[in-house]
Amino acid sequence: MGLKKDYLILGLILIGIILISGCTQKEEESTRERPEEIQETIQSQGLGNLCSGEEECISFCLSNRGRCEDYCRGNENELCSVIFPPEENQGQQPTEDNKPILKNLGVNIDAWNKQTNLAGDIAFDRQIIFEDDFIKNDRPFLEFGNFEHTKENPDKLIENWFFVKSKTKVMAPADGKVYIGFIEHTKDWSVSMQMLGSPWIVSIEHLLNLEVEEGDQVKAGDILGEAVPKFGVGFTELAVWTGGRNGIYKYCPFDFLDEELKPVYEEKLNRLASDWEEFVGRDIYEEEKWVAPGCLVESIKER
Repeated sequence: MGLKKDYLILGLILIGIILISGCTQKEEESTRERPEEIQETIQSQGLGNLCSGEEECISFCLSNRGRCEDYCRGNENELCSVIFPPEENQGQQPTEDNKPILKNLGVNIDAWNKQTNLAGDIAFDRQIIFEDDFIKNDRPFLEFGNFEHTKENPDKLIENWFFVKSKTKVMAPADGKVYIGFIEHTKDWSVSMQMLGSPWIVSIEHLLNLEVEEGDQVKAGDILGEAVPKFGVGFTELAVWTGGRNGIYKYCPFDFLDEELKPVYEEKLNRLASDWEEFVGRDIYEEEKWVAPGCLVESIKER
């Protein structure tokens, strides 16, 4: 009888333990956020008064990177970690994974046609040889890393600049999802392309009459819009970059060209330089200083 009583007590204890552990597990499960709940939280978040929601904030920060970095610096916000991944916050350079592959440089480049004074879309026009309070220019294509174009400014050029014929249709250099930003100081538009899961961004700046919308998926060669009228011709810029809380890094666009296209564009850019020098009758470009065609440096941290 005593032995049966002991077994009964032991059984009741075991049942109690099982019930308690089950309740504890359910409580832990109820308080633990599921992945879909975390995603819903991120989507509903914003960056203070700057933007709200993941899509809107990603688009906003593409053209307002500095303001977003200032907000996210020291701010424990899950959306900040989406826009500025942790590995970038630690100052590490992005890996080769998901690098964009450029199929063009945004505009057509070809041999100089002496009847039209065009080299593809590039304008051979003496109007682009000018000097004002800020800029001194003597070429239709400015190299990445050039620092002689701005007066009293030691910063190197962080894009490739193209002076083109008026109303030139500018192409997407690479595949990706479209993010559109308004450039306040020039009152025109930038179109950025980014592949899913990639930290790399390809941007074309200074466009009007856009032919794409926010969220579109484009392929290299698709028309984005028109180069802005500027300096008596058309004008646009190309940049390849990554961003993080520690700053924006920009890279030589030529290095991202499809490997099969690199020799083609090397010949195009070298010929463009020599044709322009023939047009103006003097030496302009210093190709011997190029680390890659059209680039004087491999990368620059934007200031």
